[in-house]
Amino acid sequence: MILYYWLIWITPIEHHPIWTRTIAGITIIKYLGLGCLIYAAHYLGAAKRNPHYFQTMQSIWFAIFFAIAVISYSTKGPHFSTESNPFITYLSFFILFFVTITLIDSFGKLRWVLLSAVGSIGYAALYLLREWQHDPSSRPGWVLNPNDFGAGVALCFPVALSLLLEKRPRIERLYCLGCMLAMLAGLAVAASRGGFFGLIAGLLVVMWYSRKRLRKMMPLAALFLGLTLLTIASPLGQRLFDPSRSDVGSAEIRQTLWTFALELIKKHPVVGIGLGMFKPTLAALTHGQFAYVAHNTYLEIAAEMGVPALFCYLMILFGSLRTLAKVRRSVSRTGPAILQQVVPGLQAGLLGCSVTLVFSSLADFKLFWLILFLTMCMPCLVSRFQQKRAQQGGKQPEGVSPELQREEILVLGETESWRHG
Repeated sequence: MILYYWLIWITPIEHHPIWTRTIAGITIIKYLGLGCLIYAAHYLGAAKRNPHYFQTMQSIWFAIFFAIAVISYSTKGPHFSTESNPFITYLSFFILFFVTITLIDSFGKLRWVLLSAVGSIGYAALYLLREWQHDPSSRPGWVLNPNDFGAGVALCFPVALSLLLEKRPRIERLYCLGCMLAMLAGLAVAASRGGFFGLIAGLLVVMWYSRKRLRKMMPLAALFLGLTLLTIASPLGQRLFDPSRSDVGSAEIRQTLWTFALELIKKHPVVGIGLGMFKPTLAALTHGQFAYVAHNTYLEIAAEMGVPALFCYLMILFGSLRTLAKVRRSVSRTGPAILQQVVPGLQAGLLGCSVTLVFSSLADFKLFWLILFLTMCMPCLVSRFQQKRAQQGGKQPEGVSPELQREEILVLGETESWRHG
């Protein structure tokens, strides 16, 4: 499993001097992903169980979406290349789907995956801060695209916050707090407006789902105040409240790109122009004047692969949120503590990141897909938990024996006993 956690930890980094180094035409990250695939295949054979890969609605829609992407690339896509190839990207998503559902068969593993995802964005924030320290006059973004980082903050910050506000081990809470502070500082210097709006949306959802809203209103209000002060005195605040000429031009370019994407959707509503063809098509029609992505994930998917592909993408997101809502209701009182804590944060993260997708082309954002795949694992985990509880005669009584507690840990992978009330 260490390979899998390591892969998640370094996934957001795009131009790391070590992890993205090429050996025989393949990056080290891809070798690591291949290692995870081999381990998952071995684990599947040794575990002697049949994972439910297509148990959820969103997993079925993902299979359809992947099939559309393969057909679109095969029929209308660019020439095959090992560098920046959208087909390889979507193939890596399918491999991540297989590996995640195969390996995540306990609540303990689920917790470590979420902590790894939170840590990956905190780790990436340190690189952005280091770049900004060397050149405060420019926007950092060589190691990691600032818009990708903003989406990562919108996705993972609510998860870290939900863990921090609950009763977790002290070292875990300190870890989450450190990652959150790094995320906020990184977002301030990355100056991602889409990431900022997504984070605000996610925090509002966390506040809404909080079981004790009034008691937790004060720390969240303090967080909002600190975030506002941080943005005002940072490059992000300058882009929001006092945009430069380049910032205004960037917004105008986005409007132009969105208009162009809508025109392509009108002309090719069913099959699109081909996976990975938005940027080359725009460059050809404008004689090289504009060679950009759509800066809107939803419009780019519809323009490249057609409206049916966009519908599948939205159904994946809707199915994931629906699954989280069902899990949240089923474990609201006597379910495993890890789900009680992180499900509201996952809902907030997905919704916040969905807002960020409006302003950036992030169909290839792997952490977003990872969270979607984790929602596909949860019904099976909850089902196993409920079966085990039924075998033990229902709700665990007070003063349960240490032997039964250890059995829960081994079977369910949870580090805490069932929560009461």
